[in-house]
Amino acid sequence: MSHSFRVEATADRLPEANAGLDAWWSGAGLPDEARFAFELVLEEIFMNVVMHGSPPEGAPCMVDVILDRQGDGVVMEIADDGLPFDPLAMESPDTAAPMEDRRVGGLGVYLVREMMDTVHYRHSEGRNRLSVFKSIGST
Repeated sequence: MSHSFRVEATADRLPEANAGLDAWWSGAGLPDEARFAFELVLEEIFMNVVMHGSPPEGAPCMVDVILDRQGDGVVMEIADDGLPFDPLAMESPDTAAPMEDRRVGGLGVYLVREMMDTVHYRHSEGRNRLSVFKSIGST
């Protein structure tokens, strides 16, 4: 059962994106305890698009979210028409370093990598496409 929705990349539209995920999740009868990881990933990537993806001048970019149940897991693709950016090319933060020695940024993408089983990025057809998969078990 696949589902997709489109949201304008502005901070005030994040609840709409979350509602789209929640509606599909509930409708698919998936376990509530597995939803948090996908909510966190959606929020992190969506807000990165809001803050860094749209050109400085002009309309905000659009974010498409595609959700699909595959085998024992869920695939979520977040696609945007913003500035090309591969978040997976960022160096992982040194989480063992003292706070004052850490560089700013990158922790959210690190969490995305840690919470999901697989994370892939590609830029195609003028769009950034981040695809994540996580096994949630059979339901």
